[in-house]
Amino acid sequence: DVVEYPGDGTENSNILLTCETTETAWKCTITVHTKADVVLTATDRTGNSATQDLVVGDWVCDPKFHVADGVLTVPDSVERLASGVLDKCADATDVMIGKGVRCIDAAVFDKLTHVKSFRVEEGNAVFSADNDALYETVGDKALVRYPQASEKTTFEVLEGTSVIGARAFNDSTNLVSITLPTTLTKIEEGSFKGRNQSLRLLVKDATR
Repeated sequence: DVVEYPGDGTENSNILLTCETTETAWKCTITVHTKADVVLTATDRTGNSATQDLVVGDWVCDPKFHVADGVLTVPDSVERLASGVLDKCADATDVMIGKGVRCIDAAVFDKLTHVKSFRVEEGNAVFSADNDALYETVGDKALVRYPQASEKTTFEVLEGTSVIGARAFNDSTNLVSITLPTTLTKIEEGSFKGRNQSLRLLVKDATR
């Protein structure tokens, strides 16, 4: 027998589940018409169940499911944040990075102009947050992004940071001074696009 489940007919049910039964097992195929984060739960007649998170293509943020009280939460099953996947959630004021995220494209936060803080789920092996900013901690420690809507006028990059990433301070117009760590070795191109024209860059423990 073949059973098809087309979802519930709503805007977000772009999933077709097709299952073929045999004497000993079900063989199911999931067809998605858009990139999706899929949670599949199977339950047998005795009530035993198992759940599996599946990411089909690049995960894409949907404000109906991934933003609550202004907080955009990236599911733990997501490993990569590709450019454009957060654009539909541009009204978020805070971002929580899931513990499974391993790669973040530099431009992925460009349209999140209302964000005031970044946070990272405990257990993430690649990224961390400090003083509302997002850092990559594997290899050369890098400042990935400072929140564009932060109302702070001064900011100190965490000591131990080697790289200021591309787009790290894009459109952070409230900042008037940034203190750089003594460990800094590289500032990537485009790190200060759209900055406050009066912005001063200071070196920690230096006078200049």
